[in-house]
Amino acid sequence: MLRYGSRILQGVAPLGLVVGGITLALAIPGVRKGLRSVAVTGIAGVLSGVESIKSIGREARETLRQDEVVQAESQHMGSEIQPEN
Repeated sequence: MLRYGSRILQGVAPLGLVVGGITLALAIPGVRKGLRSVAVTGIAGVLSGVESIKSIGREARETLRQDEVVQAESQHMGSEIQPEN
């Protein structure tokens, strides 16, 4: 029996073994439930990270806008205060 099993495994590509193992693992309800909770937690983490990155981008844009306004105001004020000859 073991020889027959080893002959079957020798003829299968490594990718086939991986796919077969995943299929077998997903056939077990406990494994499916565990993988589902891991997937949900992972997706929640990714979404949280994306939201954090968006928030940082919004803050950076707002800071740049404020800097541009301050720079424009200082240039405007500088052009108004020029000594006359």
